[in-house]
Amino acid sequence: MTNSNSPHDSLSLLSPDDQKQWLVEHIPHRIRAVLPGIPMTGVWAVNWGAAVQADPIAFRCMGNAIWEGRLASMRWLIILVGISAMGSNWEPARPSIFDRDKDVFITRIDGGQLRLFPLDDNAKILARVWAGCSKATAHPTNRTAHPKVDEPELAAALTLVVTHLQDTIYAKVGKSLIDFVLTMKSAQQLLAEW
Repeated sequence: MTNSNSPHDSLSLLSPDDQKQWLVEHIPHRIRAVLPGIPMTGVWAVNWGAAVQADPIAFRCMGNAIWEGRLASMRWLIILVGISAMGSNWEPARPSIFDRDKDVFITRIDGGQLRLFPLDDNAKILARVWAGCSKATAHPTNRTAHPKVDEPELAAALTLVVTHLQDTIYAKVGKSLIDFVLTMKSAQQLLAEW
């Protein structure tokens, strides 16, 4: 399904070097920030049991940092594929474009043109997670009753996002997203191997 007539589709492609930087560094970085502690399946499952052996207070602090970073990164990834939310029911919507030269969406990367995430039932899942992450991290609020963003919701959203990214911008360049995410190689090493 294409998403024609979206202003996101009229944004210019990033330079080839910038696109590589996004594919190798920026996108995998956000995915790695979401992964620890959420119930992903198959190749995306990350064992973080060894980290639990740390000092209990240090582990609690790391857990809080991971939680906050996870929500911010998940929100970032959902916006990248072209979903936000509107209204009190958090219906799927397209994110606003604030700066046509600096804002980046999947449509600015080769293979992502006309490939914003479809506004379907899965987009409703992403919109609710986007809203929950936004409400939970953007500013202090009380009793907002925002959508849940616990581990199961984050795993469902991340699965949708990584599948869409693989099927679009990573497939276009013949690369596997997981190879850039679950690696100890630096972005510089991966770029050198490109």
